[in-house]
Amino acid sequence: MLKTVKSIGISLAVAVALILGVDFVLTKLGMGPEYFKIEGLRSGTAATIVTHPIYHHDLKPDVDGWFDWGNGPTRMCTNRFGFRISCGDRDGTPRKSYDLAFIGDSFTEGIGSSYEDSFVGRYTQQHPEISAANLGVSSYSPSIYYRKIQFLLDNGFTFRHIVVLPDISDINDEAIGYMLNSEERIVSKPADVFNPEEAVRINPQGIRGIIRNIRDSLRSSFSLTNFLVKRLRNLLIAKHSTVPGLEAPYARSAWTYDPEADGHGTAGVAGGIAQALESMGKLKRLLDEHNIRMTIVVYPWPDQLAHDKPDHLGMTLWRDFCAREHCAGFIDANRLFFDQVEQLGLRPAVQRCYIQGDMHFTAEGNKLVFDAIDAGLAP
Repeated sequence: MLKTVKSIGISLAVAVALILGVDFVLTKLGMGPEYFKIEGLRSGTAATIVTHPIYHHDLKPDVDGWFDWGNGPTRMCTNRFGFRISCGDRDGTPRKSYDLAFIGDSFTEGIGSSYEDSFVGRYTQQHPEISAANLGVSSYSPSIYYRKIQFLLDNGFTFRHIVVLPDISDINDEAIGYMLNSEERIVSKPADVFNPEEAVRINPQGIRGIIRNIRDSLRSSFSLTNFLVKRLRNLLIAKHSTVPGLEAPYARSAWTYDPEADGHGTAGVAGGIAQALESMGKLKRLLDEHNIRMTIVVYPWPDQLAHDKPDHLGMTLWRDFCAREHCAGFIDANRLFFDQVEQLGLRPAVQRCYIQGDMHFTAEGNKLVFDAIDAGLAP
């Protein structure tokens, strides 16, 4: 019996080696799937992230690359200030004066979508007469919104109107991720206030960067294997679960209906909310000092569609903030997603609006947010 198991193991190892050997040769001959022939294709968009001495991290300036996110490659470009732009505008002269600026996290950055499909890109195309900047970057939250805007204003940028899009994950980021130190710089919170595994998520150039580089190296040498693994993964996700939080509560988004949600460190959900409100209050006062209008826009994750109601805490928290602080506007894009659930059913609505196996928007999800902004944003 032992010899049989050993023989099977050897046979499998030889078969895998042969498959990988053929895959390696075909890849080097340029005969792999078209999907992996894009020059410089990288895993995710974390390769575009750099640390920043004042507000923790930002996008690299002057990026023009292809990144693998969701179900296909996405081209991403930034200008010399690190603002995401349409790749067709790379030859334009960057400006420092804008009518409008959007700031948020990866949803605002438009991760997994072309700039033209993102809600910011749709707005700029629909309103070419309005100069607009996309200041959004993955893993931003209110502390960084405040400090980044302050930094830009101190360095000669001007804005007439700031649109802030606080994400559902912002409360988790504020609870375990960021803090303003005595030097008025945004830094990562001490390791004792959160799970060490979370440090990988919020460190743009740490362990996750090493893993990403290994994955990119394997992709460039074994394109057929990567292609088949990705397709198998997507099939399994489509069959068993669409996105985190759809079947069961997800720690980063469950706080809207579970005040004791795990994963919020010693601060807890309440601490994350308190810090988020404090930072957003600082931002509002800063904008008031510069006569800049502020509008807040909210939207849900799939977790809210599956386990919560349209007037969930992630919406009412910022609606009430705007009422107290006299924002120029408050836009509830959240309701359009719940309308989709009512019209289509939960799973079809999620599959329509969110990237398979992820919580970020598809082109349809981005359009819903754009529709809400376009209808609700005061000129």
